[in-house]
Amino acid sequence: MRKIKKLTALMLAIVMVLAMSITAFASEVEGGDTNEPSTTPEAPAPTTTVGKTDGHTYQLYQIFTGVYDAASGRLSDIKWGQNSQGGTVDALVGDNVLKELTDLQANANASDSEKLAVIEKYVNLNSPAFSATPDLSGNTIKYTNLPAGYYLIRDEPNSLDGKEDGAYTFYIVQVTNGTLEVTPKADVPSIDKNIVGADSAEGEEGKGTAVNVGDTVTFKLTSTVPKMKEYGYEKYTYTVTDTMSAGLTFTGDAPIVKVGNATLTNGTDYNYKYDGQVLTVTFVPERFITLAEGASIEITYTATLNDKALTTDVEVNKVKLEYSNDPKSEGTGETPEKEVYVYDFDIDINKYQEGDDTQKLAGAKFVLKNTEGKYYKVGDDKKVSWVDSKDEATEVETDVNGHAKFSGLDSGVYYLEETEAPAGYNKLTEDVTVTISVTYDSDGKITSTDVTSTNNGQYVHTENIDNKKGSLLPSTGGIGTTIFYIIGAILVIGAGIILVVKKRMSNE
Repeated sequence: MRKIKKLTALMLAIVMVLAMSITAFASEVEGGDTNEPSTTPEAPAPTTTVGKTDGHTYQLYQIFTGVYDAASGRLSDIKWGQNSQGGTVDALVGDNVLKELTDLQANANASDSEKLAVIEKYVNLNSPAFSATPDLSGNTIKYTNLPAGYYLIRDEPNSLDGKEDGAYTFYIVQVTNGTLEVTPKADVPSIDKNIVGADSAEGEEGKGTAVNVGDTVTFKLTSTVPKMKEYGYEKYTYTVTDTMSAGLTFTGDAPIVKVGNATLTNGTDYNYKYDGQVLTVTFVPERFITLAEGASIEITYTATLNDKALTTDVEVNKVKLEYSNDPKSEGTGETPEKEVYVYDFDIDINKYQEGDDTQKLAGAKFVLKNTEGKYYKVGDDKKVSWVDSKDEATEVETDVNGHAKFSGLDSGVYYLEETEAPAGYNKLTEDVTVTISVTYDSDGKITSTDVTSTNNGQYVHTENIDNKKGSLLPSTGGIGTTIFYIIGAILVIGAGIILVVKKRMSNE
């Protein structure tokens, strides 16, 4: 009998030690895992941090019930819960299960994924979730009046499919003493896009810029390596899709991809392709998971503004990111698209008679100079270049409506030089200064009134130029050519008289 009593006492001691060792496996759990005595009679319920609350619907699964010790944050007298598998509900949990969980908790090298692989053996996720209504009034999701026990929290299956900025929460396991509080926290990756050297930039990068047709534009995509391992990911999908409107053309150069200070290798760390107007950069999932969480990601590439930009008000460049959003499956989510804008402008010459702007003047010819004194030249491909010689410059001529145009220009200061005036008008003696001044909002969109666009057409700056008529030069009075007509008439009459006289004399 004495041996039986000793054996019973020993078994009870082992059960109590094992039971008191089960604690939360979430990385953000506070309190609970200590053997030090508490001086407070009641410790607050542990807080579990999971994904952000917006758009999330969480479910609770009761794995075990028991007696919660507020001083240590441990659970004892452990029984199978409503959503358990492996035992009968309300029956005591066997020593072998408790030892497995205790050994797991003691293994400092075990990842959350490895822990869940063991814990999930004892929860039936196909059973109806534990009935509990959360309090959503604050910045947290709070469950109250729960039976003390061990719970698993997860997003409702399929609840985030197709939603932007959505990521399924890694399964959280938590001991509770009646209250379970889910604090909003998520590490959904984001991506941004800027133009290097943009006109709209306060620093070196911004959302809007203007260039000449044919100029190269440098785009930079930025992101951050998300938290992955602590949320249970073993590999991670990370795919960047960049789409440009028709007025932009990829240069064909490979994008430069950097993480932190390291430049990654195409074909090893990622793969890229250009397909029409779309650039795709796909990181290798098994290698992406090894990147340092929190490290910066930069993808830089170039494109040129082409002649299709001459008929539109703006060229839009969009980027989005596809990322792993469920550590338990191959599911992915997408970020909202981010946009940047590229513009070019036309200078429209409106030529008319001085003092009467309704009298339009055709036949006026102009060349255009920039502030460096170089001349505008446009090729057959509509690309703009700047040349030293006026003879090589593109010359435009006003039509019957008095209009001529220089197209595909950057913003800035230019000079119109009239090379030939309309017939009967004086040529301008000085160049006409033209200033295309543009301002942008923080999103990169034009807010200036210096240029206008009609029906989403090209932005145009109109320069009104009048011409003075040529002068009738002053002359002094005189008979001019009249004297020659009079003398001629006299000579003709005189010749006639002489002829008549000679004829008479010969008859006599």
